Amino acid sequence: MRTQPVRRGLYRTVDPVLGECARTDPKSGDGYPFLIRSLYELLGFAPAFDQLPDQQEFERRQGAAASLNSRMAA
Repeated sequence: MRTQPVRRGLYRTVDPVLGECARTDPKSGDGYPFLIRSLYELLGFAPAFDQLPDQQEFERRQGAAASLNSRMAA
């Protein structure tokens, strides 16, 4: 039995055209790169929209993770 991979949201943001939306993982198929909130919720993306970090927090976390990875590789 095959299971469907969980579709992932990366962060929430406000787009000038779409309004409130979520940036999604590239593996999200038709939902990539942005989904409005109602479609994000309808399609069952995880985590819940309200649990997504905002774009600045996401980028801060990514920078911290990259810094940690480079220190571990050295």
